[in-house]
Amino acid sequence: MKPFTYVLLDLFSASQRYVIPIYQRRYVWTRDRQWAPLWQDIRSRADKVLARERHIQPHFLGAVVVSRLETYGHQLTAFDVIDGQQRLTTFQVFLAAFRDALQGHYPVMHDEAARFLVNEGLKASPEERFKVWPTRFDQPTFEQVVERGDPAALTLEVEQARDEIRHVPNLLAAYVYFHGELQAWLGEDPQTLRERADALLTAMRRYLQVVRIDLEEDDDPQVIFETLNARGEPLQPADLVRNHVFNEAARRGEDVEALFRTYWAPFDEDGGFWRQRSTRGRVTRDQLTWFLTYFLTVQQGREVTDGTIFDEFKRWWSARDGSVASGLAVLVEYAHAYEQWMQAPPTTRLGVVRRRLDAMDLSTLTPLLLWLLTREDLPPAELRAALDDLESFTVRRFVVGLGSKNYNQLFLHLLQALRAGGPVQETVRAQLLRRGGESVRWPGDDEVRTELVTAPTYKRLRPRGVGMLLEAVEMQLTTDRQEQLIFAAPPTVEHVLPRRWRQHWPPPAPRDGVADVAAWRDARLQNLGNLTLIRGTLNSSVSNKGYDVKRPALAEQSALRLNTLFQHQRHWDEDVIETRARDLAEQIVRIWPVPTQVAQPSLAEAPQATPALSSSLDAVIEDLKARPPHRCVLRDTDAGAELTVDGWSRSYKFLVQEDGEEGLGLVFREEHGQQSDKKAQAQQLLMEVGAQVELVFNEYAVSTSAHQVVVSFPGDVGAGQVRRALTRLLNLVLRLRARKVVPPEGKMPELDALAREVWSHLPPGYYLHGSDMGKGLTYRRIPNVAWPVEVHYELSWSAKDRQLKVGLDVELGSERPERERFVAAWRPLVQEVQDHFPQLQMQGSGPSQDQVYMNLKLALPAETPVPEIADTLERLIALTEAQVTGALVSPEATPA
Repeated sequence: MKPFTYVLLDLFSASQRYVIPIYQRRYVWTRDRQWAPLWQDIRSRADKVLARERHIQPHFLGAVVVSRLETYGHQLTAFDVIDGQQRLTTFQVFLAAFRDALQGHYPVMHDEAARFLVNEGLKASPEERFKVWPTRFDQPTFEQVVERGDPAALTLEVEQARDEIRHVPNLLAAYVYFHGELQAWLGEDPQTLRERADALLTAMRRYLQVVRIDLEEDDDPQVIFETLNARGEPLQPADLVRNHVFNEAARRGEDVEALFRTYWAPFDEDGGFWRQRSTRGRVTRDQLTWFLTYFLTVQQGREVTDGTIFDEFKRWWSARDGSVASGLAVLVEYAHAYEQWMQAPPTTRLGVVRRRLDAMDLSTLTPLLLWLLTREDLPPAELRAALDDLESFTVRRFVVGLGSKNYNQLFLHLLQALRAGGPVQETVRAQLLRRGGESVRWPGDDEVRTELVTAPTYKRLRPRGVGMLLEAVEMQLTTDRQEQLIFAAPPTVEHVLPRRWRQHWPPPAPRDGVADVAAWRDARLQNLGNLTLIRGTLNSSVSNKGYDVKRPALAEQSALRLNTLFQHQRHWDEDVIETRARDLAEQIVRIWPVPTQVAQPSLAEAPQATPALSSSLDAVIEDLKARPPHRCVLRDTDAGAELTVDGWSRSYKFLVQEDGEEGLGLVFREEHGQQSDKKAQAQQLLMEVGAQVELVFNEYAVSTSAHQVVVSFPGDVGAGQVRRALTRLLNLVLRLRARKVVPPEGKMPELDALAREVWSHLPPGYYLHGSDMGKGLTYRRIPNVAWPVEVHYELSWSAKDRQLKVGLDVELGSERPERERFVAAWRPLVQEVQDHFPQLQMQGSGPSQDQVYMNLKLALPAETPVPEIADTLERLIALTEAQVTGALVSPEATPA
């Protein structure tokens, strides 16, 4: 093997091809795990070029392993890609998005980017035009991305697929993601766009490196592929750091074992703190990786990403003086500070700050806090004062929606200023006050008051942010004589005037200047003045009821000082909401004071806002009520809609409800009791459902807990989208649950096993009817999730004839309107099946005066192999499915 280091564009500068072998998997990279980190790496180098930084360190983007293919005649030089095909394909998609983002704006650069996508000149075949040639599954989409040059059309295609809850090819989604990010970064100003495009090209030409490992004749590509992809997990940054440190210790002759026990062993403890996974933003890593990122940011004075941890560690390690033990001692000192920060009790000042930063999803302060916590000479009072200012600055900006976009650079500058010396609290305050731009200013009292009194706080700050504000007010209201309530788990944010108010609350009175008072109420009820905290959840039978019913339930929460109001507040409307918002706003500006007041606009009238989420949920539920999904029983609840499947335990539920984080949630939940003998099986099913849902709903946020799987949709989701998503979820759960049905021994287990095997070959949407299994029946029904169970395919066994039979059964009674459509379609359908399977004996019956049901059966010998049985049933389904669906759907029905 021969390794060569290339800058990114040099991989594609020559007329040559990278061919993905057939045994490689299709393209599977995704936004959160790969595209976003890659874009961050590329953009960070381009930003350094724009800033004209000197001595820009190249960034390593990974390795690819290739084997030269034999070529003849006019064939271009070609390589088999043994490892790294996902990376190479993504580079090409990124370059296509870069080229198209310049279309019509920078023609010279557009043509330059295109040069790295296609091979020009003499070629032996059309596919040689492409510098990377993916697996056959991805080739059509890849051609579309590279050749079409129409980002608007491709974006529309992805948006339509998402709207219809259809699968979006990852290659296409990657292109749309990169094109959107590039458009936003390049900007619309022609001069800025050209400068940024130049910087990006320079970064790809000089500062983004890839190692290409070329195999030699004696290397076995298959063995190397298996070694790279099937033997163990890839090394993580912490593994590389550990190996680097202890290899040096061994070279120096230091006691490696003693060093490991003294300093490193806790980091590697299975199940310990450092191996726990933690999510920040959209990224999930173990605590050790997060810590190394923050530690190296402190040491190097610059932002460190996941991909640069090891390189930055080597630079820091080689620049320091002293023994391995002294270097490890510094690392462990900061590790103790990080552990102190992450595990601070909620009763401590440090614990309160961490909880509030978590609620804002803000981790960019961590390097600065680690530095502060490792200062042994820093008095506790000065540390507390610095924390107060940092918290006030970030909370106020969070409240008014100024964002955290430039926090990385801001807090790095602050860290550098602190290292220069001087009193800590004075330096922190001076640095925060000296910056006045929108991205770094410290909002004043009037601006905070205006936002809290007029804005739809719940929608802007989400439940975690609102909960953080109200918890702080609760702590402020608690006097020294009262026991301060510590929430073991985050409390629930409750709307006093509920989002679904129309049934039990009187309509709002007319107001001057307000055309649509219902929409105005929908906006006002999202304001802070209408929100409170409760422990646990309010009974769903009370939550949406009128104030006369709801007030006593809220008053029972009087252990919270926030809720003592409900002991005497006899009515609730928009005027009360505004008054309470002003009171809460005064509390909040006192909790987080600003040292220098900044002039801000005066309070404004509450803005006209779009209707709250409840209208979207109501539309979804009305649609589901009008046409409940197949086999589902729907019950309207105060929280939304609950669906159970006919024939299943009611402990399995599908829910459609408002989702605090994303708008609307689609939930699959199991509620078996802890003592139930079905509990273990139900939880196993839930785990499998969660894993499959993450793949199927790859465009949406998915969360899995011990008892439920939630797919979160944005608030503007349409009823048709939810119906399609619910059908897909039902289909998925039905198929997975069918695998869990274990028939009793001795009751035709051979037919059960055969049915399972055949079913596994069938297209999505079909499931084994669980009630047939293990009962000695001679048939196994295979319904479609979208059809009534009376219409189904069937696998049966005739002992008399020793024949297996696959067929279609329609068992609709004469009272069913669909039956007449089947009667009209049946004879042509039977004839078509007979023509298609001339070699098989066909049996069946049709509608007549004596025969209500319709069926047809194709007979197969008992010794027919399973794949052939499955193929016969698949062909029967392909031939008849559309006609059956057409007979079931009323001509007047509108499509979902």
